[in-house]
Formats: sequence, structure tokens, C-alpha cells
Amino acid sequence: MAGLVITQGYGEGGGVPLTLFSLVQTDNNIRVTFDRNVLDSVQLRDLSNWSVTGPSTITITAVTPGTNYVDVTLYGGMTGGGAYTLHIGAGTVRALSDEGMNDAIDKAFVGVHYGPVIMNNRVVDCRELAIFWNAPVVEADATNPVNYTLSGGLTVTAARKLSSIEYRLTTDKQLVGTGYTLTASNINDFTGNVT
Repeated sequence: MAGLVITQGYGEGGGVPLTLFSLVQTDNNIRVTFDRNVLDSVQLRDLSNWSVTGPSTITITAVTPGTNYVDVTLYGGMTGGGAYTLHIGAGTVRALSDEGMNDAIDKAFVGVHYGPVIMNNRVVDCRELAIFWNAPVVEADATNPVNYTLSGGLTVTAARKLSSIEYRLTTDKQLVGTGYTLTASNINDFTGNVT
């Protein structure tokens, strides 16, 4: 992939500019890759130096540097096909050799569609499962038992909300020691993405 040279990013003393190569988005993360190793610093990890704007509300919850990349962890679903902008504050990213970006940077990107995902589940008892979504989901969708299937011939007979991300599913009796696969469908998050 061709790099995008951030020309306003010359380091002090006229060094070679740090080059932003790519943004790669997953459902809750943006990986920002540079042409060389980045310096781990207070400025880099300061959440107020980073923001994402677009058609849905996105909150940055963590900024974690790697070798030549920075992972920006997000909360809130992105709308598939939506136009977003990643903002990096002035002086936030510097190379180990101290060249950096002295000016703020705004990098546009298109949001990729990711529906809500069950991040975790646990058996409460032989007839109940607790499930935890990666983001808040539409209650009417998540409490409809028809939107869930279980392997092994089991049926989800009821679903109820405990919090914005935690739901309880009532099932036919599960057998001890037997593994089941839970599949969810037709469940929307609040940005219109669906499982």
C-alpha cells in the first residue's frame, strides 16, 4: 500500500517527516501504521490528543503503541460506509529518532460495517445463559428469542435485558458436559449495524 506523507509533520531541526502508511479498522480498533518505530510517550497515550468524528458517536478508550503502529481502541459502533475522520493532535506522534508530526493531522476513512458481536457468555444454570454484547443493542431485537439458535436441538424460549450489554437467555434444559453453539441474528446496534 502506498504511504501518505504527512508533509506538515517535519520534526524539529528539519528531519525527515514521519510517514503515516495506513489505517486498518476492525469493529473496535483502528491500527495506524507509520514508516518507522514510534516513541511511546505521555503525549501519544493522552486520549485528548485523539478523536474520531463521523455519523455515529465514537469514544476512544485507549491508545496503545506498538513498534511502528498505534492501536486506537474504540467504543461505539461505526456505520458501514459512513465517512469518518481520525484526528491526531499536534506533536502527538514522534519517531524514536525524534522526527514527528508537529501539526495536527486529520485522516479521512470509510467506516466498515460490523454488526454487534456476543463478546462473552456463561452458563447461569442448566436452563439459562448470560450473554454480553460488544456494544449496546436494540432491546426489542435482543429480547426476541426467535433471533437466537442453539445447536443440539435446543431452543431459546425467552430473553431478557439486564443491562445495555448483558442479556439472559432461557433455554431448553442443557446437558452437563455438552458444548453448544449459540448463533444470534437480526439484532441491531444503535448505529443500524445488524448481526
